[in-house]
Amino acid sequence: MRLAFFGSSGDMALLPLEAVAERHEVVAVVRADGRRAGWRRTPGAIARALGLLRRDPLGAWAHRRGVPCLSASGRDDPRVLARLSRLQPELFLVSAFRFILGRQLMALPRRGALNLHASLLPRHRGPVPWFWVYHCDDRETGVTVHWMTDRVDAGDIVGQAAAALERGLSVDRLGERCARQGAGLLAAAVASVEAGTAERRVQDESHATPAPRVAPGSSMVDFSTWGAERVWHFLTGLYPRYREPLSDDAGRAIRYGGVRGFELTPEGRRPVGRVTADARGLALHCRDGLVWLDAGTAG
Repeated sequence: MRLAFFGSSGDMALLPLEAVAERHEVVAVVRADGRRAGWRRTPGAIARALGLLRRDPLGAWAHRRGVPCLSASGRDDPRVLARLSRLQPELFLVSAFRFILGRQLMALPRRGALNLHASLLPRHRGPVPWFWVYHCDDRETGVTVHWMTDRVDAGDIVGQAAAALERGLSVDRLGERCARQGAGLLAAAVASVEAGTAERRVQDESHATPAPRVAPGSSMVDFSTWGAERVWHFLTGLYPRYREPLSDDAGRAIRYGGVRGFELTPEGRRPVGRVTADARGLALHCRDGLVWLDAGTAG
């Protein structure tokens, strides 16, 4: 089957691409390009020529196999639309792609489009599901392949793969696991589409939750209800991609440099959500204990 693959530079795109390419013809790889035309492209091109920037893994994969690698600047990039119209892929595959596909693009493949999403839909629909997996204290997560529609991550489910989320597991390790799970799941989904047996399980809207982007510097921990173990799991899992804004008793900002562990105490300590320092290090006070932090740069 002739496929067009839309993805980013990480394993969540590369491993699924490699898996489906073992048995199907990938006629194009499409990457999201946030740069504008003209002079804004020049610094990146020069840096790549000088070896100062890492080349994109999807681009390298496409180059090795002689597959066209296209850069999309939006939902219905006219250059991508024209090229894919000529290549005539039967099915679109999308994983960790920056843009929602526009209507003109979605109308091209006669078999439709499948999206690989890094959560157990309908839970955590949106661009940053892993952040919300940790924030919502999920004990299980995984990946979902679903049919794409004009609603974000809301199409009928083709398949899912789930696994327990270990406490304190780093988000990078979770990403590696989801990439491996997703590669096998997407390959199986494409095979089922080709065989005409692909599932269409309607998502339960009553269980849908959003996964929007979080603005840098946003305070996300609810110290009034979260215990020390949950705070530790959230902070250590997402560090250093996310740092909770913290302060000491005097209101001075504390920028921590790592998360060491947690300690439960018989009685909650105060002030909750504040950081104090002693001979053992930085202690973040929670309602039922402490989370120990490594010192970082203040500010």
